[in-house]
Amino acid sequence: MTDLPIDDGIRQLPIVFEQALPLWGKEFAVPESQWKEAKVTAYLMLHRDRFVELKLIPVDSSHFRNGYQLEDRLYLLEQPSAYYRRHLLLHEATHWYLWKFLGGNGPPWFSEGQCERMGTHRWDGNQLTLGVLPSTTEEVPYWGRIKVIRDDVKQGIAPSLSSIFKYSDTAHRADSPYAWSWAAVTFFSNHPRYGDSFRKLIKPPLDYSNALTQSWTEVLHDERNLVETEWQIFREELDYGFDLERSIVNLKAPLIARSPNHSVLKVVVAADRGWQATGIRLKSNQSVKIQARGKIRVRQAKESANEPDWLSEPQGITLEYCQGYPLGALVGMFVPDAAPGDREEKLESKLTHMLVGSAAQQRSTADSQLLLKINERSSQLLDNLGSYEVEISVTEQLD
Repeated sequence: MTDLPIDDGIRQLPIVFEQALPLWGKEFAVPESQWKEAKVTAYLMLHRDRFVELKLIPVDSSHFRNGYQLEDRLYLLEQPSAYYRRHLLLHEATHWYLWKFLGGNGPPWFSEGQCERMGTHRWDGNQLTLGVLPSTTEEVPYWGRIKVIRDDVKQGIAPSLSSIFKYSDTAHRADSPYAWSWAAVTFFSNHPRYGDSFRKLIKPPLDYSNALTQSWTEVLHDERNLVETEWQIFREELDYGFDLERSIVNLKAPLIARSPNHSVLKVVVAADRGWQATGIRLKSNQSVKIQARGKIRVRQAKESANEPDWLSEPQGITLEYCQGYPLGALVGMFVPDAAPGDREEKLESKLTHMLVGSAAQQRSTADSQLLLKINERSSQLLDNLGSYEVEISVTEQLD
C-alpha cells in the first residue's frame, strides 16, 4: 500500500521481495515449506500522517526514522533513491523474516547488522543478489555506511568488536552504529576461521536477549585478542570494492618456511591477496631486515586499448601510486600483538605501515606481528598474478 504515484520502481518491489525469500531461506537455513506461502503487508509512505490518521500505523509505533517492522507489517518512508527504497524494504523484511521463522532478531548489533547486510543488494531489474559489498558509491546512492566507517577511522573513533557487542536497544537511532553493526556481521560472515561457526548461531529460538552475544563470545574466547587484531586491520582497509574473500586477514595462517640454517625466514607473498601474516612477532625496539625479489602482474592486458600487462618488481611502479606508495611495491605493517587479558583500550594501538621494496630494515616500536602484502587496492586484486619471494631476518632468535 502506498500514497506515492505508481512507477516501475514501485512495481518491482513485490518482485524483489519474492526473489529475496529463497535467498533468506538459504542464508538462514529455513526450508521452503515454511516460507513458501508467507505473506507480509508493506506500507510505503510519502506522508506518514495520513497512515496514522487512517489508523494503519499504531500511534505508539509511528515515530521511526525510516522504516519499522511490526509483526507481519512493514512501514517504509519514501527514500531519495530507488536503490535505498529497495534497501529499506529488504532491511525491514529481513527483520520480519527473522521474527517470523527464527523467533526473533537477536541482540541489537546482530539484528541491525544482519538486516543491513541482507539489505545491501544488487538488482538489475530481473535478478536479485543479497549481502553484497558495494563496488562504488554510485552503486548504492544514499546508503552511506562505508563513508561513516571511513570517517570514524580517520577521526580515530572506530569501535572494537567488544564495543559493538554492547550496543543498546537505542544505539541505532544514530547512523554510526548501523554502519559498524553491518561491518561486524560482514566480517564474521566472511571470516576464514569463523564464518561457518557464525552462521550456525543463527537458529531458533533467536530471541531478543543477549544470549547470542554470550554464545558468540564463548566461541571467540580463546582467540579474543587475535580476532580483535584482525578486526582492527579489517576496519582500516574496508572501503568500496573491498574483496572479502581475498582481503580478510587470517593471523593463524602464517607464511613461514624456515631456511636450512634457521637464521632466515623465507615467505612467499601472493600478489592476489591482501595483508598476509608472516607469523613473525617482534618485541618492542626489535629490528627486522627484509629482502625481496620476483616479478608480478598488477594489471592484466587490455587488448581493446592496446595496453599490455603491467608488471612490477618489489620496488613497485612509480607510474601509479596507491595509498602513498608505488603500485605493486612490497609493503609491510607492524600490528600490535595484544597479550591475553589486555584491556579493550590496549587493543586500539596504531597500526604502523612501511615501504619495504626490494630491501628494508625496520624497527618495531611495540610488541607486534609483521604482515606483508603487495601494494594494491583490495578492489583491484582479482587480476593480479604471481608472488614475491621474501627473506626475513631478525635481531634475535625466534622460537
